[in-house]
Amino acid sequence: PGLSHLGQAVLAPVPVPRGGNICLYPDRPILGSQWDVFSFTGESVASLNFTNGANNCWPTSGIGPGVYSVRLKLNYADGTRSTLWKKIVVSP
Repeated sequence: PGLSHLGQAVLAPVPVPRGGNICLYPDRPILGSQWDVFSFTGESVASLNFTNGANNCWPTSGIGPGVYSVRLKLNYADGTRSTLWKKIVVSP
């Protein structure tokens, strides 16, 4: 995926169909990212590490439909780091 061009990192598509890929579109080039995914009740359901700036996508086949919070830790190519929280919806 490319850059978001929206001034902030974006996870898309939302909603994502169950089993579909949700991808990170960063606001500027990244070296990698870490995703921590939590259920509506705060239970950890996935932890993902992407060690390159390309193809930061997650197949949602392992989780059920619902609303999830994702903590994104981004390592930017310019040496800076950022932590963001995003909500995603996995549809049936």
